[in-house]
Amino acid sequence: LPIKTTSGVESLEQETLERLELMNAGARGSVIARELDVIKKNYGEPTATEVATHLVARFECDFELAEAFGEALTNFWNGKYTDAGRAAYPLVEAGARGLLLTLGDPLYRMPTENSDGRFPALYEYSKRLETHDFDIDWLRCLQNPVASFRNALAHGHLHHLKPYEAAILLRMAGLLVVLTPSGSSQTDKDEVARRLRDPIGWAAAKAHFVKRSVDVWFVDALTAEDETQA
Repeated sequence: LPIKTTSGVESLEQETLERLELMNAGARGSVIARELDVIKKNYGEPTATEVATHLVARFECDFELAEAFGEALTNFWNGKYTDAGRAAYPLVEAGARGLLLTLGDPLYRMPTENSDGRFPALYEYSKRLETHDFDIDWLRCLQNPVASFRNALAHGHLHHLKPYEAAILLRMAGLLVVLTPSGSSQTDKDEVARRLRDPIGWAAAKAHFVKRSVDVWFVDALTAEDETQA
């Protein structure tokens, strides 16, 4: 049975865009997967708590989410790619939910006489993040490869994740985890909005990276040396 059908020029353009995005995600995801393997080979495998402690110290994010992200990374490093992806995806939703809560835009649907209270699907999160000027590249990543993998897993069309697929889910989860502040309901809305508009720039600044070219960030040697001496 077909997964989807196309009707009209706009639908065809959208489908073509999604196919190109998935092809691009495959190439970039493979690079991320290799980078994760190199991290383990060169620096060993940190515990989930060590990952969380580092992320919280660097980005002032939520410890519980950061520790869960560390557990997902551990699964990846142990070759359990499907487990890593299944652990990473809930963090995508949790991170998006925390950001929207901070911005005063919660999405919880109150219970009624005929239905329980619940949060909406990922698509609704992405649409709300779009209204807050979330970076378009990350928004597209959320709407297509991430949502596509999630739906395929949830509905039984995909049973095992490849390394690059798990790596993409981890990358998206990692971004949203570090963007989501601890105590999200008390964090200044303007600060969180700034994170959404330029998430990589914000994270790079927090990590003391310096942009040397259009696409590459490097650690500022002077900053790194100062921190070591401190």
